[in-house]
Amino acid sequence: MGLQHAFAMVGGLITPPLTVFRFTINFLDTKSQQYAISAALITSGICTLITVSKTPIPYSKYLFGRQLYIGSCVLSVMGVSFTFLPIYQIAITQMVADGIDGYTAYGKMLGTSIICALFPLVISVSPSKWISVRLLLSVLCLQTLVALGIVWLRFFICLCRPSSHPW
Repeated sequence: MGLQHAFAMVGGLITPPLTVFRFTINFLDTKSQQYAISAALITSGICTLITVSKTPIPYSKYLFGRQLYIGSCVLSVMGVSFTFLPIYQIAITQMVADGIDGYTAYGKMLGTSIICALFPLVISVSPSKWISVRLLLSVLCLQTLVALGIVWLRFFICLCRPSSHPW
């Protein structure tokens, strides 16, 4: 069972970069595909080591009022996510259609992902009451309600016009 899980983890780490490079950027460029897969495996290994270790951040108790750590000391494999796969494919395809080189478009998507990864970092060191009450409740609840409203509105429009429903 452990060997099967290890193979599934490796397959899950390899598939997203292979899919992005093969079907979005350049189907025939095997060197770039190999580079993306190698980068994903190396990054996964480094991030897994960071997550498994629980290293205290020096002077965090004086700066933030509590001891902060890098890593959670929980055994888990960190890696690429299938969540970003359709986002990357759509965005890169659109940028290529607009005349941007596929490799440049991929770099822009990586840069955007790195900038977006800083948001949870800021949330993790901010005072929890300020984040939970003022920021997250108002922003996330509003976005959730708007998304639900759009879904229900589309559903009711489809009910009113029987010829327009997607099924």
